[in-house]
Amino acid sequence: MGHDETRPPIFNFPPHPNDRVLLEIDKADLPISASNLGLILSQHPDLFYRAGVIVHLQNDAQIGRKVIVEVKGPQLKNLAHQVCRPFYPKKQSDGSIVDNFVNLPTEVANLCMAQNNSNVFRHLDGITSTPVLRTCGAIRSHDGYDEETRLYCHNVPRVSLSESPTLTEAQAALAQIRSAFKTFAFEDSIRIQVPGSNVTVVDLNSPPGLDESSFLTGLMTSVCRSCFDTAPALLFSAPAFSGAGAGKGKLVRAVTWIAFGIQPRAIAAGPNVEELDKRLAAELISGGPVVFVDNVNNANLNSDMLASVITEKPAYIRILGLTKTVPLNSSAMIMVTGNGIRISGDLVRRFIEVKLNAGIENPESRAFGGDFDAEIVHNRIPLLEAVLTIWRWGILMGDALPAGMPLGSFTQWSRKVRDPLVALGCRDVVDRLAESRQKDSQRSATREFLETWWAFHGDAALAVKDVHEDVKHVLAPTGQSRQALASRLQGMDKMAMAGFTFTVVRPVGFWTPDKYQVTRDDGEAAPPRKIGPRPLSRDIYGSLGNQRGLPIEDDHDPTANDPEYLYACIRGEPQNAIDDDIDPTAETLERLADWLQSDYYSTHDADREDDAIDWLAEARLVKARRDKTDAAGQIDETGPPQAFEDR
Repeated sequence: MGHDETRPPIFNFPPHPNDRVLLEIDKADLPISASNLGLILSQHPDLFYRAGVIVHLQNDAQIGRKVIVEVKGPQLKNLAHQVCRPFYPKKQSDGSIVDNFVNLPTEVANLCMAQNNSNVFRHLDGITSTPVLRTCGAIRSHDGYDEETRLYCHNVPRVSLSESPTLTEAQAALAQIRSAFKTFAFEDSIRIQVPGSNVTVVDLNSPPGLDESSFLTGLMTSVCRSCFDTAPALLFSAPAFSGAGAGKGKLVRAVTWIAFGIQPRAIAAGPNVEELDKRLAAELISGGPVVFVDNVNNANLNSDMLASVITEKPAYIRILGLTKTVPLNSSAMIMVTGNGIRISGDLVRRFIEVKLNAGIENPESRAFGGDFDAEIVHNRIPLLEAVLTIWRWGILMGDALPAGMPLGSFTQWSRKVRDPLVALGCRDVVDRLAESRQKDSQRSATREFLETWWAFHGDAALAVKDVHEDVKHVLAPTGQSRQALASRLQGMDKMAMAGFTFTVVRPVGFWTPDKYQVTRDDGEAAPPRKIGPRPLSRDIYGSLGNQRGLPIEDDHDPTANDPEYLYACIRGEPQNAIDDDIDPTAETLERLADWLQSDYYSTHDADREDDAIDWLAEARLVKARRDKTDAAGQIDETGPPQAFEDR
């Protein structure tokens, strides 16, 4: 089912006696000749269409398997002469027409590669050396092109398993897999010491912990990867420094060998995201069954390309050296290893994380017992059959199989891989998502921003210019322009996190700036706005004054009511508050002192009494300095009070 080794020809060109097709070269219409050449080449068993170009399957003797190679001009001419004989009609002196055989013109080869061949050639999504699985439970275990998955099967092993596995058989298969990997230090596993040795192993009498369950889920995902359009990637992590030698790479090699029968080719992440994306693009285009990013140590892993490839089919990627993106259907299993690694942004929900922790400074000195690598190579088929037994058992269970927590973008995978393992006693890998989100630095920073905004502004709707500097600092610690901050805030519209919702309040007038608001999802009342050295603009002064219950004597003269505005005036910064030119008189200072000593302040801000005293002292010193000006009228700024600088 699904393969097309006997695909009928889609053209009717005259044959040549040596079994090659005759290709007429029309010198007056070379594009037609190029189109005919494409039709002929599309019948070649090893030529396909992938990522916008014609590709050729070749045997790589160094790695012992087929690889995908883009067809260039010289190779296209060579392949063309293997299947066709180019000629053009030549008129003889006696008026007769004969076939004049020629080398394929370079112009025809170039035109053939430049034409849209997506509807002519078969599409190739990758190469696999594991059995191709059908949703009905059937298995394809022979080589050749598979039309349903658009994969080329190469060196696929023959497997033998029950047509209708029972629960007992599925449980035995799980125990077989666990036993093969019992020497690994899964972080939350219960471990016991083997009698008469210094080898510690997972207690197989206890149900798998979250880390061992994550590994089992990752192994089954790798074996079944070709069955799904999308599937999560696999991360093997360990603590910083003491995680080296914990067995991350050994597990990757074991998983790759069981699933694909090959040794993985590791790539480094590179110094930045751009370099990582280039290396990922090259690996993905090569069409191998696995992409292995090794040793991402003490770093945040974040890549938009990686996120897209994991959850989108096709994903659009940029080809190295070109300014265009091409659609790429990838069925590669993505694996990453690292010590002290953190997953950031949208990648958090796209990874299954397996934590390893030997609990010692030098994990590489641990005794494993036996030759683990050799045992995995020797037992590949039995372990592969054990994984497929669990997969087929889950399919035959149908609706009777309990469903776990939903996971967006991975519906098929959840049902076919995650749910059978959970039904057999494994932990649900979705349980780790909450923990991963807590560790995500981007989420932590965003959560801190929302909490800080709420502490300073509550649910007030503010323009960027009115946001407290402390709040801006959380969002952009290195500083950004007002326009850049507004752009970032625009992208957070309708964002819900940590019990808050951030909303962009659109203005009615065309020239009125947008405002931004944070609300509590639980309906909790907004806190009193914090006191601090921030001038207040006229457009929000009146509403805040009314919210506080302050005595509004004159809406156009806020100096009698707002202590922050008074403080700004004493600092000589009326341009940052309103346009009124108010002299920093002694009366202004006394109004500030009166407010800080008022019943309202002691009722609502008693916990900041010490701050109020420091603030008032600073204001008085600034007033004194303003009274001592030099001949040029400059403010004496020498020796600012330490208390204010610390704040």
